Amino acid sequence: MVATWTVVREPGQPSPRTLSSPLAVVELAKDLVLAADDDKERFWVVLLNAQNHYLLHTEVSVGTQSASLVHPREVLGPALREGAASIILLHNHPSGVMRSVELCRLDAPVGDPAL
Repeated sequence: MVATWTVVREPGQPSPRTLSSPLAVVELAKDLVLAADDDKERFWVVLLNAQNHYLLHTEVSVGTQSASLVHPREVLGPALREGAASIILLHNHPSGVMRSVELCRLDAPVGDPAL
């Protein structure tokens, strides 16, 4: 049996989830990976407002067991459409093998060659 529900936030109300620490991002990542519950690589973009309140997330790529293809337009498009102040990029490794684990932050204006 499957249950579904829709959570609606009144317009103008901030998100109750604030992603202002690496631990908060890890908890969100766990939620996304558990919801996917399969053996495919996935790539998500999480959109935040200027106060680091969660706006929404979108899955930009579903790949195979060992690869996921992501193009910048799928990452930046939702951020620009929603007017996000910042983004967080999340990616899973269903095989459990990771070469390195790193949380990083890139503070660069849109259009900067560093992107």
